[in-house]
Amino acid sequence: GNVRELENVMERAVLLAGNGPILPGHVLQESGGQPVIPAPVSSVPPPSGNGSLWEMERDLIFQTLARVRENRTHAAKELGISIRTLRNKLREYRETSCRVSA
Repeated sequence: GNVRELENVMERAVLLAGNGPILPGHVLQESGGQPVIPAPVSSVPPPSGNGSLWEMERDLIFQTLARVRENRTHAAKELGISIRTLRNKLREYRETSCRVSA
C-alpha cells in the first residue's frame, strides 16, 4: 500500500520534472493538492538519479531524521507517514545492513 503509493508519487514527480530537479509542485497528493513531503526545497537535495527508489527513500528518511535531531515523531510528520511506518522502515534498513553477502 504505502510503498506502492510512494513509488507512484515518485514516478509521477520524475516524469513531471523531466531533466530538471524534482520540486514540491511535482509531488502533490491527488486528493488535496498538498505536498506529500512538506520539507523545504533547500533542505532536500535533488536525487542523483544513480540510486534505486528504495535507496532514495532511505536517504530521505535519514536526512529528515538528522534535520529533526533524531526525533522520530517529527520526522514521520514531516515525511507524511505514520510513526509506525517509520519504525518499520528503520527496522528494515537495520536488517538489510546486517545481512552478509554470500
